[in-house]
Amino acid sequence: GAIPDRNHAIDHVLRFATEYSMDQFASKVVEKCLKIGGTEFLDRYLDRVCEARADRPRMPLIDVAGDQFGNYLIQYILSHADAQRREVVASHIRKHMVSLRGSKYGSRVAMLCSNPAVATRPGPPTGISMGRNAGGFGERPYTGPRGFSYGGGYR
Repeated sequence: GAIPDRNHAIDHVLRFATEYSMDQFASKVVEKCLKIGGTEFLDRYLDRVCEARADRPRMPLIDVAGDQFGNYLIQYILSHADAQRREVVASHIRKHMVSLRGSKYGSRVAMLCSNPAVATRPGPPTGISMGRNAGGFGERPYTGPRGFSYGGGYR
């Protein structure tokens, strides 16, 4: 669209950044803005969600990171932003690591902050076998100390 219209839409998204980031459908709009808006949008977004607010006990970034929809946005930032912006987000999140690790959705974000190689590594995570016998089943039965075979009969 036209530049003024685009700027107006981006300003509106940023005005409600926290609320939109935690909404099932609006979070997709925020994600699209992160993808096409570049570092300018990202900086403005981070300024908005990293500011302390009197009506909230903690900064909105932490609430977004622990949200069922917002955690995807923070994961996207941690895996696609440059090192400086990634560190800004990670440093805030590390302060709340205990509460995020206890959260179903926040634990994913916490993992990216504690192990940055996971955030930037392309492809599937290491340590997971993607072959036909990924679980080790069917390769060779486990035999106990006296040669008795365990398992396999229940499939």
